[in-house]
Amino acid sequence: YLRRHFPAAGSGFLYKMLRKKNIVLNDKKATGAEKLVVGDEIAIYFSDDTYEKLHTAANEPTDFEALSHLSDELSIVHEDANVLLVNKPVGVLSQKSKPSDVSLNEQVLAYLIHSGFLTREGMGLFRPSVMNRLDRNTSGLVLIAKAPQIHYQLSPRGTKNFQREYLALACGIITPPAGTIDAPIGRHPTDRKRMTV
Repeated sequence: YLRRHFPAAGSGFLYKMLRKKNIVLNDKKATGAEKLVVGDEIAIYFSDDTYEKLHTAANEPTDFEALSHLSDELSIVHEDANVLLVNKPVGVLSQKSKPSDVSLNEQVLAYLIHSGFLTREGMGLFRPSVMNRLDRNTSGLVLIAKAPQIHYQLSPRGTKNFQREYLALACGIITPPAGTIDAPIGRHPTDRKRMTV
């Protein structure tokens, strides 16, 4: 939370502020390793100048403005207050691989901005994001956490019981006509953009 709220602050500075009790959690000294839960209160004792200097980057309009101009056309399968389930088409990245990319993640943020769910202030506090990535050439369902507590519950610690299933399309004569391939999927040895068994 502190790194997102103060993007211009280094980790060393934030840990020093925690040690000196310039940042406290629920009126007690914090280490920075705590997981925030609903109802936690963080008190920050910085001068106004320090606060503005470290927090300004979180409120720069460029990212929010750029996202608000993107297309928000999504194939939404399910949406409620906590999650968004989207059918990702082939050819779309789940997340950026370079800064100039527009991925499903940015399209989701644009949708949440256009719908009024995500505000500029809210984006500075929590940035909804995809919970499971699919390769560019794979279509399928992608889950997006819309709230920080849901993001934590759906993180790798909370998704141990999730199971992924893939459906592949094959052409040619396959023998036997049915079966199971139980082998790890990895990068193709000569074409790094392809996956292979």
